[in-house]
Amino acid sequence: MLISRYADASFKVLTAQKIKDKKLRGNMQKMQQRFSEIAYNAARAEMLLPEDRGYLEAEGMEKTYKITQKQLKGEVDITTAQKGFSLNLPDFGPYAIDYTRNGRHLLFGGRKGHVAAMEWREGKLHCELQVKETVRSVRWLHNESMFAVAQKKYVYIYDKGGLEIHCLRKHIEVTEMEYLPYHYLLVTAVACKLKV
Repeated sequence: MLISRYADASFKVLTAQKIKDKKLRGNMQKMQQRFSEIAYNAARAEMLLPEDRGYLEAEGMEKTYKITQKQLKGEVDITTAQKGFSLNLPDFGPYAIDYTRNGRHLLFGGRKGHVAAMEWREGKLHCELQVKETVRSVRWLHNESMFAVAQKKYVYIYDKGGLEIHCLRKHIEVTEMEYLPYHYLLVTAVACKLKV
């Protein structure tokens, strides 16, 4: 057991009963008691910190894709269940999404031109746009004040309110984007067209 493994870590080489000096014996007993308490508390804390991530495991012939969000909400703790929200967007998908680095703000863009930015915890919508052309990728920039949208031909930079700030005309037909925050660099990828 973990507790016994840590509890045995106390000093056994020199026991306090064999020491003749009363002051030194008292100090050694206090140290041994402190070490055993620390070992016990470390073992208890280790049990509270699981190393494995959570996952969904089906029983028998049950299929995991048939389990609904409502069923999952009933099985998790209260704080996790309160974080769940429903976002039904059937008309303009499929959607590309991105979260800010702190996980507080959500940006999503639909293939048919729908772009929206929101603070998902409070359900507060920052902006919603219909760009009337294909959206391939969306990315938050250094914080939630600006985001990039890879549209049909060019990449556009918008502010939090949905106002177009800049158009990157040298980035043509971008399929994927990634923002490197420590370098303040927006990386884009395009699909190659091979000529045969």
